[in-house]
Amino acid sequence: MLFAYSYCNGSAHVAVAEYQRRFPDRRAPCHGVFPRVLQTLRESGSLSSRHVTSGGEASLAVELPEEGTTASSTQGEAVPSTSLHQTAITEYIPKKMGLIQKKKVDSKLMGLFTKDYQPFSIVNDSGFRNFVHALNPAYEIPSRRTTTNVMLTAAYAEANEKVQQKLQGIKTICLTTDCWTSASNESYMAVTGHFIN
Repeated sequence: MLFAYSYCNGSAHVAVAEYQRRFPDRRAPCHGVFPRVLQTLRESGSLSSRHVTSGGEASLAVELPEEGTTASSTQGEAVPSTSLHQTAITEYIPKKMGLIQKKKVDSKLMGLFTKDYQPFSIVNDSGFRNFVHALNPAYEIPSRRTTTNVMLTAAYAEANEKVQQKLQGIKTICLTTDCWTSASNESYMAVTGHFIN
C-alpha cells in the first residue's frame, strides 16, 4: 500500500487507482488511509505491534522459515549474525532533497549546458524529465526560465569571479582573439589570455 502511495508521489486519490490496478482481487483502501498509515510509520518506525524485551528495549519479532524460531532486532544496535535483520519500510520511502544536495545537482545540470553545450529546452523534454525522475524522484527539475535567468547568471558570476581571482597579481598577459559570424548572422568574438604565473 505504501509503495503505491510513494509511486504516485503522495497523491492519495491516484494511489487508490494504482492500488486497484496492481491488486484487482483486493479491496482498495479509502484515500484517507494512505497518509494516516505513512504518518504512523514515520512516527513509530513500524506498522506492527511492538513489544518490550527483557532488557526493557523495544524490538520487532520476525518469523523465520524454521518452525518455532524467532529473531529480534533492536533499533540502533548491531544485529547478531544468528538473527535476521529486517529492513525498515521507511528506507524505501523517498525523502525530500536537502538544499545542499539540490544545489549540487543543479550545478551538475548547469554542466550539461556549459560543458556539453546542450540546449536549455532539454529541461522541458518529457524523456529527460522521466530519466531524471527515475534517477532521483525527489529532485524537481528547474524550468527553462529559471535555468536561463537565475542559474546561468549565477554560474556566469561564479566563473567571472574565478577568472578575476586568477588574473590578480599577473603583470603581463598575451591576448588572442577569434571572431566569426554564425549562420543566423550573429557576430561572436572569443578572447583567450595566456600568462605565466
